[in-house]
Amino acid sequence: DIRITGPSHGKCGYCHGSRGSRSSHTFGFLATRLSVTGYQQLIDRGWRRSGRYLYHPHPATSCCKLYTIRLNVTQYQLTHGQRKVLKRAHRWTDARRTLRPPEGAARPARPSAASPPLDWTRPMCAISAQMEDPRVWRTELVPTAFAEDAYALYRSYQIGVHGDDPDRITREQYRQFLVDSPLVPLEASRAALPARHPEHGYGSFHLRYYLNGQLVAVSVLDILPRSVSSVYFFYDLAHKHLGLGHYSALHEIGWTQRLYQRRYPHAPPITSLTGFGIRYYYLGYYIHDCAKMRYKGSYQPSELLCPVTQTW
Repeated sequence: DIRITGPSHGKCGYCHGSRGSRSSHTFGFLATRLSVTGYQQLIDRGWRRSGRYLYHPHPATSCCKLYTIRLNVTQYQLTHGQRKVLKRAHRWTDARRTLRPPEGAARPARPSAASPPLDWTRPMCAISAQMEDPRVWRTELVPTAFAEDAYALYRSYQIGVHGDDPDRITREQYRQFLVDSPLVPLEASRAALPARHPEHGYGSFHLRYYLNGQLVAVSVLDILPRSVSSVYFFYDLAHKHLGLGHYSALHEIGWTQRLYQRRYPHAPPITSLTGFGIRYYYLGYYIHDCAKMRYKGSYQPSELLCPVTQTW
């Protein structure tokens, strides 16, 4: 169920045409239905999707060199800078935990004690689980669907961060970009799926982040047979100080580790896991010459896909 659209070119969304006459060149097609297995094979060959449109960059003629980047979450090691991101969010959560009791609950005689320090010897999945507190910080995974609160968040983000024309950030534009997906959901309840697959199955999802019951960020994710692929992320600019972009990536790395452990509950410790299953976190494209995209290389050990040899 595809329609080839062929080659296309236009102003680059990364360097914004700052490199002279060269622009972004891609080859693409529109898909109405695509299996999660088929899309896994495509992203392992350098393809990405934007809504129902799938495209492959042409590095020889494009202004920016785009390389598919993925992280093996079973071998992930936190850096000093990433620990600082988690500590900042952890301190903020502790502060909000003691401000007031949940609605309808009796006020405690004294504030709750701060939660224990984060244990850096544990894998990221354990650290992120330790930080979640349904009273303050929680996430919700839902199949992609239009939601007014998510659209409002997206609209303010695009205008505030990217300077987009407000008249162009319509509900239909949002739906086509981040709600529509060609991936055919594969539900875990189907008899065709063995046990220990993700309970939510495979397909396209929105991971919604809440602070004090308020939606503050949304991550658009594709859950595939061997990976979790990050499609897009947007957040409430009022919480920019928390570094939600970096925090969400760390949370999703830990979450991907938990998906692997669900598939292989008797596997060795997370630092020595091997084999197949969901063990990669795809961060989209890495662009070394683009400062706002270079941060993706800080999640180690990452791999880049060679566009010539098609090897990692």
